[in-house]
Amino acid sequence: GRSIAVGTFCAVGYSLLVYIILSTLIAFSVDRSLLLSNYYVFQKVCFSEYIVVVGVVLSSLSSSLALLAGASRILQAIARDNLLPILRPFASGYGADDNPVRCVLFMWFISQCILFVGKLNLLAPISTMIFLVTYFWLNGTCFLLRISGAPNFRPLFHFFTWHTALLGALICFGMMWV
Repeated sequence: GRSIAVGTFCAVGYSLLVYIILSTLIAFSVDRSLLLSNYYVFQKVCFSEYIVVVGVVLSSLSSSLALLAGASRILQAIARDNLLPILRPFASGYGADDNPVRCVLFMWFISQCILFVGKLNLLAPISTMIFLVTYFWLNGTCFLLRISGAPNFRPLFHFFTWHTALLGALICFGMMWV
């Protein structure tokens, strides 16, 4: 309901504020050439490099688990809608909560295959483009459904308008070319 949307916006706003403050502080205190060449600059300026390592590990673990769970639910929903018949084995869940165990294992397997490439800096632009394309189509679809007047399209998000959907699609499309 409403509390999930408010909590999400608060979390994103707080994260954005922390990133802006950290970026500003580091930009004023470290030479530009060092920022461009050293991925470990936060460890160099922090009073304890272990705080940065623990923060990166916990942040990565949290994001990975959230994406693994989210991607598994999406895969299960696509399989249940029978959009791709090859995905039919992933439609069933287990337990009272209908947990997508098969989907989680499949997504974990895909993640491990990607990690075996070994060069994560080469994979970052690819994953960024996948997210941008996904959100472009999501926003574009919402925009088209709203302006076409589809009777079965009734978004529950309070701040939704066709303007925000179009803006989101245009921003994602523009960021693909930056």
